[in-house]
Amino acid sequence: MNQLPLLYPLIFFAVVALGLACASVERLRVWVFAPVLALLAVGVVLGVFAWLPALAIALLAAAVYGYAFGERFAFLNGRACLLLNWLIVPLSLAIGFRAFGGVANPLLLEAVQVSEAARSFDLSLSWDKALLALLLWTTVMARANELRVSALRSLWLLPLMLAVVFTLGVLSGYVAADLKWPGLTLLLLWGLSNLLITCVLEEAFFRGIIQRQLVARWGMWIGVLVASLIFGIAHLGGGWLFVMLATVAGVFYGLAYARSGRLWLAVLFHFAVNLTNFIAFTYPALA
Repeated sequence: MNQLPLLYPLIFFAVVALGLACASVERLRVWVFAPVLALLAVGVVLGVFAWLPALAIALLAAAVYGYAFGERFAFLNGRACLLLNWLIVPLSLAIGFRAFGGVANPLLLEAVQVSEAARSFDLSLSWDKALLALLLWTTVMARANELRVSALRSLWLLPLMLAVVFTLGVLSGYVAADLKWPGLTLLLLWGLSNLLITCVLEEAFFRGIIQRQLVARWGMWIGVLVASLIFGIAHLGGGWLFVMLATVAGVFYGLAYARSGRLWLAVLFHFAVNLTNFIAFTYPALA
């Protein structure tokens, strides 16, 4: 299979995600679903998706549509919370953890090792997670938080976060300092995938959906802490040290979002941690 056309999901996703990030809730329109459906169809044709995961993503798109535009349908009035918690959240988890199988994401790079003392990693074009990230971002934009303080007034948390997270990372032996230049091609491939898929997906889900509901029920501090713990546990595949570091980082992501009401700020914080790890420490971790 020619892998060049498979870069288009990232290009479409970048354009639409940036558009959504700048749009107000009142300007959210049905057209935001067009790239999702088009990319899903292309993915099925090219053999990236089997029918079961494709149907799951289509069902999620329908649920997000109902959540975003439910006022257009009488039978959906007052049922946004039910759609969110009983369909969107479970489906997102199942798709994100690939419970349905049947996804053949193309491998872009295999057994990459950017530090001699670090573990190697593979880099795939995660077509399914790109679609999931876009749908979750749309879900959050449909019920965007009321803006609170200026984003600039939360930026002081960024250097504090990096200092705390990487001090803990080095002291625990999870990473070691290793300043390097990985090369422009690798940096761009990794950076686009990490920013536009990993960071957007995880922040939309854990901060924009989970944390927002917890904060509304229990207040900012409890909501941020509980959402961060859930976020950390979701990284259990990397070991308990990774869970601890992800939980601590998640507190800063959560505070950035809770203070400002801007999800893109949490995405920026998340990417700052990952990028710092990539270029200044043993990425993804010591072997």
